[in-house]
Amino acid sequence: MARIWGPDTHAYLGKRFPDCTRCRLPQHEGDRIRWGCDAPSDRPVFEVGCGTCYGRDFACERCGGLGRIELYRCPTAVLSEAPPLERVQVDLLMRAYLAMDRRNVLPVDGGFIEQSRSYLQACEIIDAERARYEEMKEAKRERERQAEKARANAKRSRHGR
Repeated sequence: MARIWGPDTHAYLGKRFPDCTRCRLPQHEGDRIRWGCDAPSDRPVFEVGCGTCYGRDFACERCGGLGRIELYRCPTAVLSEAPPLERVQVDLLMRAYLAMDRRNVLPVDGGFIEQSRSYLQACEIIDAERARYEEMKEAKRERERQAEKARANAKRSRHGR
């Protein structure tokens, strides 16, 4: 999910996102350390939404009710270190989700009710993560609107209107 929607969102927010094509170059060894490509970074590299409680349970063991979990490794490193079967499962899941999202094609014959529980749960998690990325963008747009409004008010005040 981070690989699909993260770069665009982070670029919109003016933040850097791990870029494997850059990190693999020898002159960018510092980026590999900062992004946690080979070992955990000393700071959070990115965060994911909590798929356990979605930020609704203050007693959640995964996120403590924050609704997000900080990760100290590059998203590509996390996935590349997973067992092969998990990588295949994630790939198939994301392909199935994108086929549904882009073309309204479900992975199993029939309607939404005939989909497996694990697929439906995964769709909820992916939708929540996508919504989190959209909320980040909307928060920036709102900050920009407020700043523009403040500038307009200041300009009116200077001109005595």
